[in-house]
Amino acid sequence: MIFALFLLFIYISWKSGFPQRYIPFGVRTAFAGGSGVYKSLSLSLAAVLGVGNIVGVALAISFGGAGAVFWCWLAGLTGVGVQYAECLFSLKYRIQDKGGAAHGGPMYVMRTTGRKGSALLYAAAVCLCGIAMGALIPANSVCEVLGKAGRLPQPLLAALITIPAAVVILGGARRIFEFCAGAVPVILVCYIGICLAALCICRKEVFPALTLILKEAFSPVCAVSGLTGYGVGRAARWGVARGLFSSEAGMGTAGISAAASERGVAAEQAIGCASSTVWDTMVLAALTGVTFVAAALHGGYGFGNALALADRAFALVPIVGRYVLPVSITILGFSTIVGWYYIAEQAYRFLFGGRTVRIFSLAWIAAAFAGGMTSMELAWTLSDILCVFMMAPNLAAVLRLLPGAKNDAYKLKLLAATRQKVRRKDTFRAV
Repeated sequence: MIFALFLLFIYISWKSGFPQRYIPFGVRTAFAGGSGVYKSLSLSLAAVLGVGNIVGVALAISFGGAGAVFWCWLAGLTGVGVQYAECLFSLKYRIQDKGGAAHGGPMYVMRTTGRKGSALLYAAAVCLCGIAMGALIPANSVCEVLGKAGRLPQPLLAALITIPAAVVILGGARRIFEFCAGAVPVILVCYIGICLAALCICRKEVFPALTLILKEAFSPVCAVSGLTGYGVGRAARWGVARGLFSSEAGMGTAGISAAASERGVAAEQAIGCASSTVWDTMVLAALTGVTFVAAALHGGYGFGNALALADRAFALVPIVGRYVLPVSITILGFSTIVGWYYIAEQAYRFLFGGRTVRIFSLAWIAAAFAGGMTSMELAWTLSDILCVFMMAPNLAAVLRLLPGAKNDAYKLKLLAATRQKVRRKDTFRAV
């Protein structure tokens, strides 16, 4: 199924006009003043920036070897096209409530296009998968790492992560957006800085690490050796799986976040919101993978234990190194709990309306608390299974609407070219 999804992502990118070509334009659009996209992008990043960037990448390397890093990056690249299509259709079919707030996502797309049953199935899957991916896994990872670092009881650790999350969540959508908009840039800068510091310390192993990643991803021995072929296949499977998990491409969550942006040109806003995959998988997850492999080569140890792999890599940084893993997991896990809640809440509102949202909020907080005392393997397996119930109806809806996306691909091309000409004229005038 993983490889089938990977090929499907390539097909969707092709039918969408390969929006990967406009990644720089999308990044500029997202951070342009008054674009209305940054709010949605920060929410999407807050949801996906989390344990997938650290624990997920470490698991991929642990089970699949160094070559998994390349496939993780490649999965992120193909995911840009899928997230662009998801955001495009969600923006086109979104609605406004009586208070003027915008709501959208794959469930609204499916209902509007006559697929009410699929819409209900998808919304229910978002609520359940959100509890696993957005509450159980982040809280579990935080408690496990902090438990090893400070040896505190798990109930206390679970309370320490869920109480601040409850303050933000119960404050409503405005407080969630304010937290995401303020926290995401700080998270990005700090985490990238730590990884670069670790790479500077083991700089002699950076090139060998990149060579090893490419060698294990595309070893020519695979053609004649069944054993090596199995090893490379395992690397690709785990790399693609964790890459898909990290960016959440194909699950439609980016479309739910994109629907909250202001009114504008759908194609332009869609590529701006889809740039979350660039930061999450193509930058952070890839940088994390290279850091882990280079640190392992520097220290002369293997890729066996995922958490040990991450801990040893960050421990290379003097003074603050030993605190990086627990602090990073805590901050990223907290942002995931908050960001994913908004996505799940939109699905809950679609199913039951807004009157009983507070009950869902309390259930979410309780799930995050329980996540601190749940088996990690069970939580990851549960999330992977539930992802199928989100991806299946969402990708089916995307495939049905793809033929109508050709005009939008042409608009995106014209917009990117026009903006580029304007920037060149402004630069010339400034000079």
